[in-house]
Amino acid sequence: TTLKEVIFAQGATIIPAYICASNSQTSYIEKIVIPDSVTSIGNYAFYKCASLREGVNIPRNTKTIGYSAFQGCTSLAEVTMNYNDTVEWSGSIGDYAFTDCISLTDVQLAGSYKELGNYLFSGCTSLKNLTIPEGVTNLGCYLIRGTAISSITVPSTVTESEELYSNGYNGALAGCTTLKEVIFAQGATIIPAY
Repeated sequence: TTLKEVIFAQGATIIPAYICASNSQTSYIEKIVIPDSVTSIGNYAFYKCASLREGVNIPRNTKTIGYSAFQGCTSLAEVTMNYNDTVEWSGSIGDYAFTDCISLTDVQLAGSYKELGNYLFSGCTSLKNLTIPEGVTNLGCYLIRGTAISSITVPSTVTESEELYSNGYNGALAGCTTLKEVIFAQGATIIPAY
């Protein structure tokens, strides 16, 4: 019950999978510090760290955020993703990475992430605003299911939307009962299937 803060040393490039995962044990971690040197956050790295409440700052050099990396961080209210405008690369955020982060209210994704995983923000019941920037090309299925989002803008760079066949085909915007408006950005030449 005494571990409240985890600081990853400058120079670290990978946050290992499962390092702070807390499925069957109660996690008391309230703060994590991720240095600018990190390029990858592993699968389940902070899974169910329910006490993690201080904002998470994803460094601009982070290319991948793994499967379920922050899933179930129910106290996490803020995530900052820093855009890297000096390097051309195609980053990705894995399936379920922020699922059930029920305290998240506003997320601005970085355009350096090209692929957004399935169920990425599913179950984030307080999430009202999600900014998906130009540069993102692929949206996972059930991306915003169960959120409080009422309007979303799909960037002109999006050309693919994943689908899941479960009692019919379900795409990126399926299951968001509060969604009233979808805006396709000026310059879009494709409206993706599903």
